[in-house]
Order: sequence, then C-alpha cells, then structure tokens
Amino acid sequence: MYQIKAKIIANKKITSQYYNLVVDAPQIAKFAKPGQFINVQISEGYEPFLRKPFSIYRIGPPKVKQKSKIELLYKIVGKGTNILSQKKSGECIDIIGPLGNGFILPPERKKNQKQKSGIILIGGGIGVVPLLFLAECLMNFRSFVVSVLIGIKNKKESLLTCNFDKLNCQVKIATEDGSIGSKGLVTDLLKEELKVGRSSSLFMTYSCGPSLMLKEIAKITEKDKIPAQVCLEEYMACGIGSCLGCAVKIKSEDFPGFKYVRVCKEGPIFDAKQVIWDE
Repeated sequence: MYQIKAKIIANKKITSQYYNLVVDAPQIAKFAKPGQFINVQISEGYEPFLRKPFSIYRIGPPKVKQKSKIELLYKIVGKGTNILSQKKSGECIDIIGPLGNGFILPPERKKNQKQKSGIILIGGGIGVVPLLFLAECLMNFRSFVVSVLIGIKNKKESLLTCNFDKLNCQVKIATEDGSIGSKGLVTDLLKEELKVGRSSSLFMTYSCGPSLMLKEIAKITEKDKIPAQVCLEEYMACGIGSCLGCAVKIKSEDFPGFKYVRVCKEGPIFDAKQVIWDE
C-alpha cells in the first residue's frame, strides 16, 4: 500500500455523467490486481471530509510490461465526484492504494487442452468498472472462453460495454427499458446462459454490482454448483480497515455461525457462498 501525490494525465468527460480519469502512479500500478481499489482525497479542504474509494478500471500503458498509469471510470453522483470532475491535467491528487484483495484468477491451463472452460463476468451499472481490468487479465489465459453479461439502465450507459468488445469477449447486455440488448435484468441473462447447458463447463463466475443483484447471482450459482466470486459495494470511510464502517457478515464454523469482516480489508472480493445476504 502506498500513499502518493499522483499527477493527473487526463480527466476526460465521456458523457454528461461519466468521466475517465488517468493518473500517473507507477508504485501502485505495479502491484494492482483486478478487484482492488484506490482511495482518493478529493479536496485539500474539509468538504468532502472523507476520501472516496474507486475501483481500478485498468492499468497501462497497454502492451508495456512496466505499468505506470491507473485509469478510473467514475460517475457523478454527488458533491465529491462533481469536484473530482473539475480536476485538470497536470494537477496532483493524493491517493492511497492498491487497497483490498483482488479477484482470484484461474490457474493456467494446458494449451493443448481440447475443451475450453468458460468464465462469466457479470456487472451491474457502475459495478462493471472492475471487470474490465479483470477481463484484460483473463485474456492472457487463452484456454478460457470469457463471456460478459452487463446490466444497465438504458442505452445512455452503453459506454460501460464498449471496451469489452475490443477484447473479443462474448458480450450480452440487458437494459431496464429495452433500449439496447434485451429488456430485463442481467440475472435473466445468466439464467439463459445456464439453460444451454454451460454450467458443466463453467470454471468460475465473477460479478460486481448492487447487493440485490449479487444476492440473486449467489442463489443461481449455488443451485448450479458453479464457483462464484463477488465484489461487494459498501460505503467506506477509511478504506484501510480501521473504522469498521464497512463490516458485513460471512459464514463461520465457529459459534454463532458467522463473523464480521471488513469489505475494504478482507474484501471487497468474497466467495458468494460465504456471504450472509439476508441481513
């Protein structure tokens, strides 16, 4: 974990709500893993008082072994992100990272393996962000077929899908209003995928998004006995495990059958079967 003053390379407006921020942070980029995040000090003043966590969208430059840049994709949802959107190239921001535990990647498979195993990435809304970094890493494992299922509100959020197409992933989209892809929920797409008999050839599912979506994915994957890793989205204050503000319950063999863990420290990645979803 490093705390550095990172120079802003770009802070580009993508749509009316979404921005793409690129910072120079070689110390953090070198060790970053998919699913980890950074904690950003938005302002040097007292408002907002707390740092804000952002999932790592990708690291770069591409095709360069020594990565030095961290890329974020964020949505303006309040005062903090609005202030961040006004930052200019050349300015510096204070960031801490990489934080949390990343997704556990699959083991290397033999290149001459006849049948390729499948991996499904499932993202809901802004929860799609950490899955791009993961998809880029998974493309190095050529013995896996990577499918990406994305749930968004409408066509205006289709920017969240474009970079997966460039990776030659198999992408399917569900929208609430049916303006692009199929009308419905991303969990509907997952059920359709499993109907065609893919569950026996699936190695893992990885997902990130709203809690209700992850809860449903946990039910579906447990029923079909498919391993599932989930990236939890909880409100974080410190981001380093000190304040205990992001604690969630997971199953435990010890009495009383559960324990509290910190999403920012022990997570944000968990085995879906271990999370207690009903509370």
